[in-house]
Amino acid sequence: MKLLKIGIVLLLVIGSGIFAAGFFNAEQAPAAGDGPTAESLMKRGLLFLEDSEWKEANEYFNKVLDIDPEYAPAYVGKLCAELKINKEGGLADQQFDKNNKDYQKALRFADANYRAKLEGYAKASEEKLRLEKEKILGQIRVGAIVPLGGYDWRVLDVQGNRALLLSDKIIEARAYHAAGGEITWEKCSLRGYLNGEFYNKLPGDFKAKIAETKLTNDNNQWHGTSGGAATTDKIFLLSLEEVVRYFGDSGQLKNKNSNGYFGDQYNSARIAKDASGNASWWWLRSPGYLSLFAACVYNVGSVYLFGGTVNIDNGGLRPALWLNL
Repeated sequence: MKLLKIGIVLLLVIGSGIFAAGFFNAEQAPAAGDGPTAESLMKRGLLFLEDSEWKEANEYFNKVLDIDPEYAPAYVGKLCAELKINKEGGLADQQFDKNNKDYQKALRFADANYRAKLEGYAKASEEKLRLEKEKILGQIRVGAIVPLGGYDWRVLDVQGNRALLLSDKIIEARAYHAAGGEITWEKCSLRGYLNGEFYNKLPGDFKAKIAETKLTNDNNQWHGTSGGAATTDKIFLLSLEEVVRYFGDSGQLKNKNSNGYFGDQYNSARIAKDASGNASWWWLRSPGYLSLFAACVYNVGSVYLFGGTVNIDNGGLRPALWLNL
């Protein structure tokens, strides 16, 4: 009798374990085919692309890759979402980096036919960009405004196969020399920024056309302040002499007065606006009354030879460069 009871208990324990295991599996492991497929998720992602819902599109392409991490079209979809392109074919009309990680993975996992299609998009994009740049370079003449490297540039001079460009607008506000104190163009922080961080973030093909330029840094003609040593720069600020040469003056640079500035009929040509459309003052590389100051152009276009204190951080920045055509 005792053996019979033990057997019944064992059967109950084993049976309950089998039932529990079956219940757990039924809850945790859905039958095959019950969840969304890579194909259905891909369709949703493409619909979000069409509707310009970039974040949602990217999320669905990631869901596709969770199911199949080697599904090349999903990587292309992610690239389109990043570039804000509504359809894959739009890659042929927009510049994109061929080293982009999603594009490279798409090439890696694509079959031969799809890989050829993707490479065709890249070639078409490069050709369109080349033609646009040739058109822009063909329009370079004194006074023209040309879009290059992500900025609009005013053409100040053309000499042979080179052109002097000045940013048409004030691109940002910075100090001439953040640490303050006596300084010349050669050693100021703004020169370091322009030829370092600013230059490095320009597109590679644009950087390749920027010429190194030997600059003379003359003394302040009114106050005699030293301009420092000559420098060789790719990106620079205009000097007082260059402002006079390219924007005109009424001879006031050579005729001293007690105010340390001059204004004339050329003022309007020197006015520069910031990204918000407001006229603002901008730095020149020439020294001011002392080496604690740097010359500048007022927001009304008058030239201030006394200059602004070098560590004022709201001075407008208008980079200049010589471009090889």
